[in-house]
Amino acid sequence: MKINADKMTKFEMEKAVCLIHFANWKFKWNVAGFGECAVNQSSGYTYLWLEDYPVCLYLPISFDGEMEANIWVQYSDPMNGEEFEALATDFESMNDVYKWVAELEQ
Repeated sequence: MKINADKMTKFEMEKAVCLIHFANWKFKWNVAGFGECAVNQSSGYTYLWLEDYPVCLYLPISFDGEMEANIWVQYSDPMNGEEFEALATDFESMNDVYKWVAELEQ
C-alpha cells in the first residue's frame, strides 16, 4: 500500500493511521496489498483503498467524537459510478460489508 504522507497534514496522517489500524483490526484487511491511503484533493477526506476489497474507508475533514466512530465505508457501483455510504460501526465484520455490497449490486 502506498501512503501519500508527503501531502498530508499532521491531523490527516493521524486519520490515515486510524483507517489502517481499523481496517486491519476490525475488518481483518491485509493492508500490505496494492492500494493507497491519501487525501482526496476534491473533498479533503482521508481515505484507504485496497484493490482486494470492494469498498474503501474514509474519514471526513472534521467530525465530533472519536475517530473510529466516524469512519465511513463507501461502495462505488462499477456499472454506473453511483456511490453508497454507511458508517463502519454499522457492520460487525467484513462479512457484513460483503452482504451489504451484494444487496446493493442486486
